[in-house]
Amino acid sequence: MKETIYLTRDESNIIKGILILLIVLGHNHFLMDGEYVRLQIQLYKFHVIEFFILPFFYKMKADTSWEHLRDIIVRNWVPYLWILSACYLTSCIYFHKIGLEWGHISAILLGTQTHLSKYYNFVFPWFLPTYCSFFILYLLSLKHKWLYGIMIILSVVTWGCTWEEFYWFKNTMPLGIGLAIGYFAYGWMASALNSLSAYMKYAGAVVFVVINILQIMDIRVPMGSTLLVPTFFLLLLALLPHLNFKWLKTIGENSLGIYLFNMFIINILCALLPNNLITGVFIFIVSVCLSLFISICINKRMFLKRILFPSSIKDIKNCFNTKSVSYTHLRAHETVLDL
Repeated sequence: MKETIYLTRDESNIIKGILILLIVLGHNHFLMDGEYVRLQIQLYKFHVIEFFILPFFYKMKADTSWEHLRDIIVRNWVPYLWILSACYLTSCIYFHKIGLEWGHISAILLGTQTHLSKYYNFVFPWFLPTYCSFFILYLLSLKHKWLYGIMIILSVVTWGCTWEEFYWFKNTMPLGIGLAIGYFAYGWMASALNSLSAYMKYAGAVVFVVINILQIMDIRVPMGSTLLVPTFFLLLLALLPHLNFKWLKTIGENSLGIYLFNMFIINILCALLPNNLITGVFIFIVSVCLSLFISICINKRMFLKRILFPSSIKDIKNCFNTKSVSYTHLRAHETVLDL
């Protein structure tokens, strides 16, 4: 039995860089519609879920103190609330309709794609409350091994649910907990497979490619969509030595900002430009570069970073004190909560 190889920060950022590029690609209406819709279907089976596997490859302490859990909530829910506000304002302007009802509040608390789409006309913010719940559950399961086992069992059970059953489950559980539970076992599976042998990442890469080819050919693969998630992560591990690019690390470091801003940029450009392959590629490049530029600008300005992307409650308290340097700010990347 080979021990799990933990990722370094640079390796983490490389993987996050690849994943966020795939996410931006999936958001691009011009590149993912029509004859390329099958590619979008395949992408959405695994690309976002890979972020929930990353914590299983980090060496971290099972810190479940209230102070740490509170900071996790702050790191996720502050961006979640202001990006939802931006989504609401955008929706009001686009549809020329202003109004608040209980559904807007319940959608925030439930945090799932269905409710956010219905009341805010945007889906992507679901990631933040779901990841927050997931990471807290993961830390608790590291400290309490019995909970780790229960989480794996519950997660595997959701894999056996029909789409209608899982749809009901994830939309009923608050704070994105349903999706967090459903994604938990993917990390366990990827970590367990990787620990079997140093060659498992190459075997996983082959399995991933084969499953995609068969599914695109409409050949049914038992558990194929489930296996796509851990095997794609193994593929990323196999590719890591060949992807040591500074620009990719920079994209990974700013993955949260890119995730939050790219949808607005893409929608604006798609509304202004003709729908064809060339403009689709242009929109992809511009959306990545512009959202990256915005994220870097925010991160370079302490006030904006503390108020928009706080790493702790102290950042919020000190956001008007530019001379103050919070210790917890230095821990911002410890838990992969920058997406």
